[in-house]
Amino acid sequence: MKDMKKGDIIIISVIIILIISIYSFIYFNDRDMKTLYIKYFDEEYEYKLSSSFSKKIELEKGDKKNIIEIKDNKVFLSYSSCKNQHCVKTGEISKVGEKIICIPNHLFIQIKASDEDIEAISF
Repeated sequence: MKDMKKGDIIIISVIIILIISIYSFIYFNDRDMKTLYIKYFDEEYEYKLSSSFSKKIELEKGDKKNIIEIKDNKVFLSYSSCKNQHCVKTGEISKVGEKIICIPNHLFIQIKASDEDIEAISF
């Protein structure tokens, strides 16, 4: 630390502040800007996701039934009447762009960015 000059300390401080700022922006935007999009046959639903939002959604048409659960900013399919159960085995989704698809039951679930202008941040 003795050999460090004032300019070195300023550069290191600026880099640390920049890293913390970028991390905070990504962390808080990912948590607060998500919308759940559900398409079931010709019906479409949208829900704003937040940590305080919980819901159980039952969708049924004829012999096709699905139960979607939302809690703690995570979405999962807890029941599906389809034979192969790949959609249920997908597990929880919580990040923008993740999907659950059940082709036999005509169900499509996706987490989207609430602000469609900002889809992703890349470095």
